[in-house]
Amino acid sequence: MIRGSDIPFIFSIAALTLGAVSLLWFIVLEWRLRKLFRGQNVRSFEGLIREIIGELERSAKKSDDVDRTLEHIETRLRQSAQNFGLVRFNPYSDAGGDQSFALAVLNEHKSGFVISSLFHRDGTRIYAKPIARGESTYPLSAEEHEAIDHALARH
Repeated sequence: MIRGSDIPFIFSIAALTLGAVSLLWFIVLEWRLRKLFRGQNVRSFEGLIREIIGELERSAKKSDDVDRTLEHIETRLRQSAQNFGLVRFNPYSDAGGDQSFALAVLNEHKSGFVISSLFHRDGTRIYAKPIARGESTYPLSAEEHEAIDHALARH
């Protein structure tokens, strides 16, 4: 049974216990914060928040720079030669072997050029024709069409 004279003693013990738990809690939180911010030269929580916001802004700017660079690379890649088609053939019955060829070099938009080399024992003739969207303003041989088809088959 609790007597009236024991109540101040009980309150004192409860307050002392609560104070000890609060002190222990404060020490644990302080230790966690120091561990979290170890190596940081931060004087206040507000300063830490400012540093974090600054770092996020720098990261966002770098991300924007990377996005612009990737867009530039993708644009250049679409225009670069990436589809090739090669056909070897023998255009003359009196020349041996498939020494002649047609080479198509096209970009993503099916534009580029086709080079044809016609080999004969008396000499070699080389022709180059521009290609725009898979077509040429110059007449194309069957082998040149085939080289373009091979290049576009890899597209």
